[in-house]
Amino acid sequence: METALDKYTGQIIDASQLWIIDQTEGVDKTRYVCRGCGVLANPCSYRPHNEVRPYFKADPHHLEHCDIPLESLLIKRGRKRRLTSLRGFPGSFPNRLELKTHRIVSHTEGLPTAPRSLPPKIKTIEDLLKIYRERPWTANTIRPICRTFLNYPYDRDLPLTIDGILANTYRSAFKIIKRDLFTNHIERKIFYAPMGWKTLQKTEDELEIKLGYGERPPTDEKSTINRRTLNPYRIKVHWKTGVIIREIMFAKNSKPPGERASKQKRTTKKQRDGCSS
Repeated sequence: METALDKYTGQIIDASQLWIIDQTEGVDKTRYVCRGCGVLANPCSYRPHNEVRPYFKADPHHLEHCDIPLESLLIKRGRKRRLTSLRGFPGSFPNRLELKTHRIVSHTEGLPTAPRSLPPKIKTIEDLLKIYRERPWTANTIRPICRTFLNYPYDRDLPLTIDGILANTYRSAFKIIKRDLFTNHIERKIFYAPMGWKTLQKTEDELEIKLGYGERPPTDEKSTINRRTLNPYRIKVHWKTGVIIREIMFAKNSKPPGERASKQKRTTKKQRDGCSS
């Protein structure tokens, strides 16, 4: 699972936040529960030496009315066609972004948040689509917002509120950077573009990521070499930016696509078989 519910604060935690929590107050493995059925969600792969991104694993398993196990099938279908009907969107998605620079630590015993009235058993994706279970929630990091935007391209009219951005849907909040034009972007949006294939440039102070879009020669030049990006957009991230330091450290150790693919094959079985922390 990419997310889980903090049973003490009531906030939904993205798995990438485990990097920060581990470095500050330490990860409490009994603190998180599934946001669909309330069973224990065991934090996994959040130590610096882990090669797989952090994730949550249901312990021992999800309840039969939970829709979270079918979320991957919902995403697979959502990438091909629209899922929203007159009854709404058949799943859980973040509809608001509230960035957090720190986390409230509570030692008061909390209760898992689960549906008040249990729906029928959910065994197939068709069962899930028949049941209206739209459950919007507030994200504390941008990663769940980006995942929803990419996973459901035909449902980008889903509501989204972000402070400082004049938009009310996913479609209006995101904007792709123009491919061949170098320009200043005055409006505040979530800009996106493909990453370049070159190795990340890093120093002791910052990380530089080159994007695949930027300034190119005129289109009348047919040479493939000359059509390469001359002046790509660059993203510079300072290492000492506290809330994203572990996310950047993960990027720092990234390998080229071919090496990442072979490593993923070796680590996928480890993720399926158990939980490494």
